[in-house]
Amino acid sequence: PVAGLISAGTAAQAARDHEKLDHAAQTLGCRMASPFMALSFLALPVIPHLRLTDRGLVDVDRFDFVPLFL
Repeated sequence: PVAGLISAGTAAQAARDHEKLDHAAQTLGCRMASPFMALSFLALPVIPHLRLTDRGLVDVDRFDFVPLFL
């Protein structure tokens, strides 16, 4: 609820909810140990190198967009 990064609930509730999400993903056939944690780091545009944002692929080191197709 807080910018998509912080839970308004307790840490214990957030952990339980995260476990439920991971279990649901495994039920659907996902083999990753923690798929939503991997996705959260992919999209977080403040962590260096390449990040996927709502505006496109960004090279965070250069503060510039990266073309998806040559």
